[in-house]
Amino acid sequence: MLQYKLDKESLNILGNELRNKPSELLSFARKYVLDLGGNTGKLVTSLKTKSNKVLSIDINRDILVGANKKPLPEIEPIQGNILYLPFKDNTFDVAFARAIFHHVPGNLELAFEEVERVLAVNGLLLIEEPSYHNPFAYIVRKAFPTTSHEVEEQTLKVSHLKRVVYKYLYVKEIKYYWLLSYTIPHVIARLPKRIKSVARILLKGLVKFDTFLLKFNFFKPFCGYVMILCQKKTR
Repeated sequence: MLQYKLDKESLNILGNELRNKPSELLSFARKYVLDLGGNTGKLVTSLKTKSNKVLSIDINRDILVGANKKPLPEIEPIQGNILYLPFKDNTFDVAFARAIFHHVPGNLELAFEEVERVLAVNGLLLIEEPSYHNPFAYIVRKAFPTTSHEVEEQTLKVSHLKRVVYKYLYVKEIKYYWLLSYTIPHVIARLPKRIKSVARILLKGLVKFDTFLLKFNFFKPFCGYVMILCQKKTR
């Protein structure tokens, strides 16, 4: 099994907008923010303000508290399962889920029922999920196998994910990311050091080309990642 290896600078080029999207919700996150499957919680530290509280839930407690067994001071770690969220109804102003729902492909509707339940009325859910149909993601999984993924996880078809989202929530925005560029952080990580900088410049151009292609409906199902911003419906 090959070592999990990514070029961090290339990953930053690819994921800059996805990474910064949570901070756009800052004005809405007035009281309680939930980081679903939050790992170490670092992805949502930008949402912490003096007036709100950020909770990060993950099934793995060791990941939540980190290697030094101390949680980040900005985040309250909670061990739990997205299928049985240990929170009261209508609690959170904002919930954030990056690459979480494909870990429960057989219980997707149950997961959305739980998230919808704990969101406050008009509360926002930001979803960022890898896509099943991206051919370059398939190449990555075959060419660069890793031990970093769980056996039960299964990337979701964008069409299926959207159907479930529309069933439970009101969709405010959908954006599609990465088509041809999906494999590049893996490839550049394995290139000789002297040509990595040139490859990163080419990657920027490829990302722009991906953005152009993904404006067309034909290419959208083949994206590498999809971002869906949705809101709890008023009853």
